[in-house]
This record gives sequence, structure tokens and C-alpha cells, in this order.
Amino acid sequence: MTTSSASSKQTTSFVVGTTMTSSRVGTTSTQKASSAPAPSSAPMDKFGGWRVQYTFWIRGNLAGTKWFLYDPNGNEAGRGGIHEGNYPNITDYIESKFRPEAQSMPFGVHAYVMDFKDADKARVRFAVEKDVPNCFDGHVSCRPSMATEDKTEEHPFEVESCFDKCAGTDLRPAMFWCNDLNDGMWLPENGGWRRTFWCGWKGF
Repeated sequence: MTTSSASSKQTTSFVVGTTMTSSRVGTTSTQKASSAPAPSSAPMDKFGGWRVQYTFWIRGNLAGTKWFLYDPNGNEAGRGGIHEGNYPNITDYIESKFRPEAQSMPFGVHAYVMDFKDADKARVRFAVEKDVPNCFDGHVSCRPSMATEDKTEEHPFEVESCFDKCAGTDLRPAMFWCNDLNDGMWLPENGGWRRTFWCGWKGF
């Protein structure tokens, strides 16, 4: 199996003790924490490495997600997800919550679950919602993104860091990573499938 990046071996688990409640909004529902993630008590560089633990599951026509975001100091910075349901599409928005600006992730990240009704083809695309400046060769702007490999490995991990499209950026492909299937496998559950894995990106 291919390795998504050198950072894909980071598989540390975090125990999260607070409970989750769900509230339905339109065609999706966002899971909310019963208590707000606490700001980091130590000095923190918000332009360091952020990580998200992402879970996606499919059961017949039903699917859902949940995520936990961790700051560069390893503290929980936000949580959310999509309540299980029968949806035409699934889009999450990952962001830090209930934090001062100095300790917040400097952008949000959209998570698009592609082909989510077929466990063999399902992938998650993470798209950073912030432009990298000073781009060239006809690129007015560029936004980093990555997409996980699928269960069959027909489609490998993909990453766009914008380092070859924008001048003066220190962003590199290795700064945007996800666990590969060796570290975040699909597991059978309740007649369907579930995958929990880690991804990360550098703040900028």
C-alpha cells in the first residue's frame, strides 16, 4: 500500500470524555459538544501543524461523519460531524470553536465525502478555505487540498500544496497528509463499514 506522507504514522489516539448531542439542520445535522473545547494553556503557534481525527461510516443508504480537531499543542480545538441519515451529498466544515483568534486555526477546511454510498469507492477530499498569495503561470490563486485513497487503492492519496504554483510560500506536500489504509483501515460494523483516520495540515 502506498504511504500518504511521512506523517501518516501519527496514529496517537485521544480520549474524549465529553458527550455528543445532535441537532438536525436542513438535510444535514451537526454534532455539537456538550462542553466547549478549552483554549491552549501554553503558548501556541497557530501557524504550526493542526490535526483532525475523522470518522466516516456507511450502512445501506445511511451515512454519517464525526471529527475532532487538535491544535499544534495537541489540545482539542473543535468537534462536529454529520448525523447519520440518507443524504444526496455529505459536506463537513472543520474549524476551531470557542477560541480567541490568536489560538484559532487560521482557516476553515471543507471535507467532501465522495462516492459515499459505495465503500469501495468512498474518499474524503479536504479543501482549505484560504488562498495562498503570489501565484503565477495563470493561477490567480491556489488553495491547498488533499484526497484520501479509496478502499481498493485504485485512486491513491492526492495532495495540492500550491508550492509549485505560488512564489515565496514555504508550504510543501509533506505538510498536508492523511493516514493511508495501513494506519486507518475500513472496518465492518452493523452491516456496513466505518473508517477512522487522521489528517493534518500546516496553518498559514
